[in-house]
Amino acid sequence: MIDLEQKLVVKTLNVGDNPQNLVVTDNDEVLVLCGGRWPAWGDTTDTGTDGGLYVIDAISNSVVDSMSIAGHPSRLAYDGVSTAYFLNNGYLVSYSTESHAKINDTFISGYFYGLSVDPVSKNIFVTDASGFTQNGALKVYNPEGVIQEVHKTKIGPGNITFQYEQE
Repeated sequence: MIDLEQKLVVKTLNVGDNPQNLVVTDNDEVLVLCGGRWPAWGDTTDTGTDGGLYVIDAISNSVVDSMSIAGHPSRLAYDGVSTAYFLNNGYLVSYSTESHAKINDTFISGYFYGLSVDPVSKNIFVTDASGFTQNGALKVYNPEGVIQEVHKTKIGPGNITFQYEQE
């Protein structure tokens, strides 16, 4: 934990290997998605480590919950209410930020590259890089996991950003 005013590390928390993404929830918690460690190249005895999701209480600055995730999860997104999503083993996984448990391991099937959730509509946006050798796609799903739209993109679509007009 870093005190931004003093620019000092004030506490170190242990989470899994390869922390990649974090989101702050509405209930003063920070979710940290760790991708795990891949096996060492050429070492057949090294199995690496699985990924994990860690819940940090932002008030007490302590890890209050965690779960191991088989494989190497990536891309964490939050709907701003009670559900977070991440990619793992060919699926979009849904996770309850209230119960700290997976809702559905196989919520949406697909090898996606990018992930974001529209904070207003709660629609889920994923990108499909199509092997990085051809044009990809942006796919939009509603919160129930039903496909709503598909848009062609150029090669390697990844990041998704939402911009709203100021009133």
